[in-house]
Amino acid sequence: MNANATTGNDELLKVYWQPGCSSCLRTKEFLTKHGVPFVSINVLTDREAFDDLARLGVRRVPIVRRGGDWVDGQILKDLARIAGIRWDAPALALPADLVAQTNTVFTCAQRLLATIPENQLDALLPDRPRSYRQLAAHIFQIIEAFLDLVEHGRRVEFATYNQEVPAHI
Repeated sequence: MNANATTGNDELLKVYWQPGCSSCLRTKEFLTKHGVPFVSINVLTDREAFDDLARLGVRRVPIVRRGGDWVDGQILKDLARIAGIRWDAPALALPADLVAQTNTVFTCAQRLLATIPENQLDALLPDRPRSYRQLAAHIFQIIEAFLDLVEHGRRVEFATYNQEVPAHI
């Protein structure tokens, strides 16, 4: 149960997100699926949103906040807690299944990237200050960050998701 619910905090959840962020979309879908109302705050169009997050010491999205309590929206267990949703964690995927899913994502990404003319790769995505090239690199950086965590215990940090694109890509 949400700790705020037990203290009588009826403030609406605030979801800080940005366009093109699949984790942000997943966060909002999770809350909507469970019938939890929230205020949707696009940090790219609401300058006060960045100030709100800075006061919390946070430099990433999705962030879900209720009053002074906030969680990383990518962590469904924490998201469920702050939203007052009963959470039964799903069974963990088998390593072989994760490899197969990763290969599917990589194959699809490579196929779709091949359809973008090379001279368009540095064009910005609609409503997002990120190029197609940066998004393509990000797809592979997500898996790299996961492997760094599993194999080396390196925590995922804000900079992990905003690395420069290597020159050869």
